[in-house]
Amino acid sequence: MTRVNFISFQFINRIRLSYLKLVAFRIVILYFFLIPNLFFAQNSCFYSFNFTFGSKSAVSLIPQNGGRTSQFYNINGFTWEAWIKLNGPIRNQSVIIATEDQPLFHDIILGFGWGNTPNALSFLVSDDGFANRTINVESPQNLVINRWYHVAAVCDYDGKKMHLYLDGNLLNTQNLPSYITDHRLASNHETHIGNLSPWARSTLGDFGINADIDEIRFWKTVRSQKQIQDNMNLCFPDTTGLVAFFKADEARGSISKNETNSNFMETWSGLDGVLECQHLIVSLV
Repeated sequence: MTRVNFISFQFINRIRLSYLKLVAFRIVILYFFLIPNLFFAQNSCFYSFNFTFGSKSAVSLIPQNGGRTSQFYNINGFTWEAWIKLNGPIRNQSVIIATEDQPLFHDIILGFGWGNTPNALSFLVSDDGFANRTINVESPQNLVINRWYHVAAVCDYDGKKMHLYLDGNLLNTQNLPSYITDHRLASNHETHIGNLSPWARSTLGDFGINADIDEIRFWKTVRSQKQIQDNMNLCFPDTTGLVAFFKADEARGSISKNETNSNFMETWSGLDGVLECQHLIVSLV
């Protein structure tokens, strides 16, 4: 090999090496940023809360250091979101997310069978106790067991509308009457995931759900359908207006963090793979 040929050979190899490094870098970027959003989101980003009816399981959100449960239901409007996977048939009056405690008619409930149609996916909002009245938006659904679904409930007080979504598709809309919009729930009440309050469970029975629940998001804004669609499949969504975001991805230990900020902390007991929530305590700072 002549000196000229040797130099040309080295130059070509350097070009090839640089190209391979560029390809490897792109693969790393793809793995860490794109792949998780494509493959893990609809399979519940890694881990999830697991609830079983009869065990009276619940995730309790406990305020401390100035935190308020009323942050979850902003008086101008709010949005609740979660991924759910049923592990058994739908139970009437079962809970995905609920604001509820001993005072009657101070409730906001997302779940099944809280409207006029048994077992229908439903979103219920009550007044502040002024008239002890409620309104709900609902839609009967034949959900398949062991399949993940995204559920979103929107309460637009200022726009006087309620919206219910499944997998980003609008299921139903309900007008908010003046007895709700003029007397919006603003006081602090217990908020739970997977069941009603301890008071309700001890006096009225179990309102638990046979399901895995994951990626629970509380927004202080009225989310549009496009915003819901654009972010529901992302394990790391746009956080503008996001009050709290519980991923339940720790799998072991007793602490689970709020992904939005340091204002929230969760304590729980877990097993491998799926979190078994007998009574999970979440602190709001």
